[in-house]
Amino acid sequence: MKKTKKFLMVVGRSGGHIYPAIAVAESLEDLSPHTEVHFIHSGGEIGKKIFSNLKYTVYEMSIGGLATGQSFFTKIKTLLQLPFVFFKAFFLIRRQGFYSVFGTGGSITGPVLLAAVLNGCETSIWEGNSVSGIANKYLSFVVHSIFTVFPDVVSFPKKKQIGCGYPLRKSIKRQTDFKKTETNDGLFKVLFLGGSQGSLLLNQVLLEAVQDTEWRKDIFVYHQTGEKFFSEIQDVYKNLKDVEAFSFASDIYKYYKQADVIFSRAGSGAIFEASAFGKPLVLIPLSHSAGGHQLKNAVNLYSKSLVEFIKEDDFNVESLKNKIVLLKKNREKRESLASAISSYCKNNGSETIARWMIRNS
Repeated sequence: MKKTKKFLMVVGRSGGHIYPAIAVAESLEDLSPHTEVHFIHSGGEIGKKIFSNLKYTVYEMSIGGLATGQSFFTKIKTLLQLPFVFFKAFFLIRRQGFYSVFGTGGSITGPVLLAAVLNGCETSIWEGNSVSGIANKYLSFVVHSIFTVFPDVVSFPKKKQIGCGYPLRKSIKRQTDFKKTETNDGLFKVLFLGGSQGSLLLNQVLLEAVQDTEWRKDIFVYHQTGEKFFSEIQDVYKNLKDVEAFSFASDIYKYYKQADVIFSRAGSGAIFEASAFGKPLVLIPLSHSAGGHQLKNAVNLYSKSLVEFIKEDDFNVESLKNKIVLLKKNREKRESLASAISSYCKNNGSETIARWMIRNS
């Protein structure tokens, strides 16, 4: 009887950390019938909600963050948590006998991947952005391989980098054959994505913009708000026509398929998922994202004429209205953006990573 191979996926709090790892786990199971996948995540409501609907064994090890934008108190608390997470992970990995450990970023990956290295596991990390986060930057010196979506991430050793497409999970991939949900309502549909935790700036600007119904007579707005902003925004929207708020959607593909244009923060998850549905993108990069990765993602793609983007300092009610109206009127521009981003972005990364993990375990 063939021995079951155990793999461990280590993920941070956001959907951008969790969903790529789920995609890799699905590919591991497809490629190898004798596979068992476990997850470690760093807590938070988003993670709990996502994992509650999945069959995997999941360990929660709460830890804060060290990236730009975190409070001084959170950073101190995180530094104190690191050794506890390291020892907890070290003995879990030893007890479970994982063959290979894979991380997608976030503070949790630092101590867990280090524990995996010291346990003699094959280790790898994934970086979906054009510049690495703090944890991945330091882990790049000790892990065996680094999977990157954007070519030649500067802070990583070149000899360890393996280029791959974005790891797109099955629930999204299955829907990309039906890229447009046709309706006969004559409305131009715009989807706004603030990331799995929501965007305060995007929410504030959009909340003001949609209350002026004159400029959006035939425009329907879908607004992903984030959990903590949802109730307040929903209270305003319930009295408005042609606008729908949702906090977080595991079936986000329904909104991708409806949208004519997507406005989004510039994390790699939103960029590559939208590209899989062939949707024109307008990026509003978060200015204080770790290492400035969102701005660099946006500039990288904009320089290749793949997206439109608005800097945070320039993002206001008027610039938002103008951009929507301009794209609504210019079908040729929308089609050009959609075609370009679809051709550029590859979404086969989960298989590339899974095959490497199986081969090297």
